[in-house]
Amino acid sequence: MKQLLTCCFILVLISWTSAVNKTLKKEAKEYLEYLNVAECDYYHNQIVLSWAYAINATDENLNKLNDYIWNGYNVTQKDFPWADFDDPDMLRQADKYGRKYPASVYAAAAEPGSKLTEVVGKMTKEYRNLNGLCSYENKTNCSMSFGDAVGIFYETEDLKERAHYYLEILNGLARKIKPYYAQYIELSNENARIFNYSNKADQWIVGLDGPPVAEFDQYMINLYEQIKPLQQQVFAFVRKRLYDHYGPEVVNRTGPLQIHLMNDLFGSGFGNIGDLIKPYPNVKADNIDIKLKAKYKTARDLAEVCEDFFLSIGLPPMPATFWNLSQFVEPKDTQSTCQISAWNFYDRKDYRIEACSDVSFGDLLVLCHEMTHVKNYMGFKDQPCCYLNGPNAAINEGIADVIQLSLGSRERLGRMGLLEEPCEETPEIDINDLFESACDRVMFMPYAIILDLVRHKYFRNEINYDNCNEEWWKLRLEFMGLVPPEPRNGKDLFDIFIQDHTIRDITYVQYFLAIIYKIQFQEALCKAAGEYDPNDPKSKTLDKCDLYGSKKVGKLLKKMFAYGSSKPYQIPLQALTGQKDIQSKPFLKFYKRLYDWLVKENKRTGEYIGW
Repeated sequence: MKQLLTCCFILVLISWTSAVNKTLKKEAKEYLEYLNVAECDYYHNQIVLSWAYAINATDENLNKLNDYIWNGYNVTQKDFPWADFDDPDMLRQADKYGRKYPASVYAAAAEPGSKLTEVVGKMTKEYRNLNGLCSYENKTNCSMSFGDAVGIFYETEDLKERAHYYLEILNGLARKIKPYYAQYIELSNENARIFNYSNKADQWIVGLDGPPVAEFDQYMINLYEQIKPLQQQVFAFVRKRLYDHYGPEVVNRTGPLQIHLMNDLFGSGFGNIGDLIKPYPNVKADNIDIKLKAKYKTARDLAEVCEDFFLSIGLPPMPATFWNLSQFVEPKDTQSTCQISAWNFYDRKDYRIEACSDVSFGDLLVLCHEMTHVKNYMGFKDQPCCYLNGPNAAINEGIADVIQLSLGSRERLGRMGLLEEPCEETPEIDINDLFESACDRVMFMPYAIILDLVRHKYFRNEINYDNCNEEWWKLRLEFMGLVPPEPRNGKDLFDIFIQDHTIRDITYVQYFLAIIYKIQFQEALCKAAGEYDPNDPKSKTLDKCDLYGSKKVGKLLKKMFAYGSSKPYQIPLQALTGQKDIQSKPFLKFYKRLYDWLVKENKRTGEYIGW
């Protein structure tokens, strides 16, 4: 009898617990429905104020925005045992809404989070307001602004003057920003530990939705190692051209390059010295900008070129608000931030871009990039508010870039009437085009990795305030073959500050991944369009395919866009490519002809491969 009563009691308890759990789960679902409205209302109001400041950057508009950010959030906080509901989507939504942890955890994070925001704000302000830099011509004149110094850096042909301004800018940024950086590291780690991460690096990595934390850095390095042979061939070729131009007193033909020779303040690409290093310098390049200006009068005209492309593949048209409310050119009567960007107003109908564009080929590509983001926003508009984003930052950027490849292909440019007639491509033009494309990408990719690697090391206490810059230049040399104009081991220096992502608390490795994703997407879409067949030797190559007019391409993009961030990135990635993870093989195929040419050319001239 006693055993029977015990069994009955247990059954009643299980039944009661099950009923309670069902009731609690129902309440939790209702709370998520509430958040779907409340969070989007808050985001919408914030974006409206952000837009007002972006197109009219007055103190009044900034104060309104900041006041709303700090005081406008009135969303009710409730705690639920999300993991107990055995519902992955509910747990994912709770996490995306920032409700995964109890209210007490968020309360504990409020103070260090507020202090962290304050420190990031101070560093950003110091970056924007940097001045007091010393002139090269008159070292006692130290009243130069950041912008003036940058302008001279890019304009001068005098290498000593260029090196002076490079170092002056880095020293000025370190002087102003590094005193805050130790606080930034400490507060970042304190905040991360509240959310049960060992440090900020681990928190960042989890947020990127990629490989496990313990494997992430090595995973990125392994991906880079697959690209490295192409990078080394490009580097050796560039070094030879610079050696021929500047001589042995400036360039060591078997060693690293001094970074200022790149004429790139970030030291992330060779694009700014293209005229010195072009494989076939005597081959005339098409002046696309002249033909663009003759055919199109305004930046909005260029945006309509992009829209024509999107409509041709079956994507829905932009809403009227996009055309009526976007900023395409710099306004004459207000001060715009002029930060090229795509805007989602979180009301599922209002999308815009902010740009200060001219009529140029570069502006056309940038506008199409931002408009691809908008098409993505439109594609996932029916998702809950917490999923109104792409699968992850790298995929978002990669998919926004892939349309640029078609618009930049010689076939598309010829059909648009932007090339000399007849549209004839020679092997020399082909190599020049591929080399120009590779020059920036193969140096930028390791740059994007090491910019996060060095910060991961700092967050994990593997390096410290005194030796962080020494580690930065070790990574620069190891991954990029670059050295500074003079030693940079001072404990008060940290030369990563030139890239403002490092002071705005933003990761960077996603831009490395985005380049690989872009070519992976290109391969999948070119196959769908019937423009590329890897098994047909007569097929177009990946760099020459034109996606214009392919409804199959539009169908694949819409399928991927519709997911938003509702699923782990592998699922939307597979929907587009048929593959569950990033693949470097398409990237290597894309540059195979260039790689083969460089190997032969570097062997002919006896170049040392490496540094």
